[in-house]
Amino acid sequence: MENSVHPLHHGINKANKGADQCPTLLPVEGRRYTELLYDVFVELVTRHHLFRYRDFGFLDEGAHARVVGQTNGTLILFAEKAGRFELVREIAQAFDATGLALGGYPSSLATESLLRALQQRGVLEGAAPAGGPMVHLFSVVDYDPSGYWIAREFADQIRVLGVEEVTLHTLIRPESLAVERVRLARYTLKKGRETANWLRATGGIAGEPYGLEADAFTPEAIRAAFAEEATP
Repeated sequence: MENSVHPLHHGINKANKGADQCPTLLPVEGRRYTELLYDVFVELVTRHHLFRYRDFGFLDEGAHARVVGQTNGTLILFAEKAGRFELVREIAQAFDATGLALGGYPSSLATESLLRALQQRGVLEGAAPAGGPMVHLFSVVDYDPSGYWIAREFADQIRVLGVEEVTLHTLIRPESLAVERVRLARYTLKKGRETANWLRATGGIAGEPYGLEADAFTPEAIRAAFAEEATP
């Protein structure tokens, strides 16, 4: 995928965060070796498919924030923020679709567990999802550079783990709100290459570098947007 964020980015950030919280746990050299080992491990799982996380007994870290549908299980409504899971679950269950909250940047471990859960429900067939049905993603993420790349990284992880056909539908868009509400809720994005790239890709708000939080959208607006996008 063009300009996609590498899935190892999450692991590196996670390792750095842990190191910052426990600065005496490992010397700098030790932390670097740990990060390198993690990077290699993720490559072997996600890129080369030599084994899976569950082969090593990793726990399903996303199970508490996920509901898997049956009839429309390949319709996946996902939120960036954990606090939106209750809404996502309610909407997904109403359509017998799949819903989950990423809780921030997507984890390849949680994504593998999601695909495994879909396989167990018979939504994706076989030991690997390759060749299975198309997966449709519906994102409830902030309308800004961070949300943009979070959604695309999640889609990229699903592809890398074997689902070749993935569509991504953005539910949080400024044109879905009244002009006055957009004016009141928008915020200025910091200048830089990331914002410039995002602005070229999305058009921002009326061509300007403004963002919108997903929280600016009411549950009713999100529900209506999903119903419209998910209905053939």
